[in-house]
Amino acid sequence: MFEAVRLPSAVEPLAVVDVVPWLEPLVAQLSPGDWGVAVVSRRTARLLRGGLSGLSEFALIDDELHRRHSQGGWSQARLQRGIEQRVAAHVRRVADRLLRAHRRQPFQHLVVICSNELREVIEHSLHRELSAVLEASVDADLQHAPVGEIVAAIAPVSDRVERDRERDLIATLEHGLGTGGPAAAGLDEVLSALEEQRVETLLVPERSDLRAGLCSTCGRLSTDGERRCPLDGHVLVEVDAVEYALEAAADRSAQVLVARHQPEWLRAHGNIVALLRW
Repeated sequence: MFEAVRLPSAVEPLAVVDVVPWLEPLVAQLSPGDWGVAVVSRRTARLLRGGLSGLSEFALIDDELHRRHSQGGWSQARLQRGIEQRVAAHVRRVADRLLRAHRRQPFQHLVVICSNELREVIEHSLHRELSAVLEASVDADLQHAPVGEIVAAIAPVSDRVERDRERDLIATLEHGLGTGGPAAAGLDEVLSALEEQRVETLLVPERSDLRAGLCSTCGRLSTDGERRCPLDGHVLVEVDAVEYALEAAADRSAQVLVARHQPEWLRAHGNIVALLRW
């Protein structure tokens, strides 16, 4: 049975003959998150895309290899060299498939899960575009593990990346706030910058009690405790100001980062800060 499925955006014409459905174009468009994960063994590989909220497997690679034997002599040495050459070819195939997926929709972060025996071979085979986003190689045997275990395996790497990103952003914001540069702190300043479409990255807390009054008629958000909209006089409805800011950021293609590691810095700056485009 055939069914036409409308995609969020077009994919290039491509004909594939395989023993499993070719899901890579769909996974790239529909999976939340920008992490790529390759679970690689000497013969097989599982390629996944997504984030800590969930990974979607888009490719399974299985390359036939002769088993090792221990009869000794020249025949064993030749066989072993042949096997290692096939392993290297398998790894190159995995790297090529990863690169194709990356070019379809770029990974911002890449993790390789493999044995230490394969780590150097894999890293050497990665194209420089993939090497630039490689965050870590994790020594684990998860070839047949459920996706939840794979997510748990990359969680420490994701936590480190998130911590580093938050630290670097706060350093940039501190410099901007201290020198009058492109940064805004506090609800009034950030909302004003959002309205002017100047926000590049929004830093918000995990939990917030910032409240504001929203006019259901004109959509204006008031933060000064007024009970009626100063534009049309309608009664204001109390709303979560951070949730409103997140929606406005999404509408304006601004990035959002949740402060999980330095919440005290954010509290000291009004519980909402923005890095501005200008």
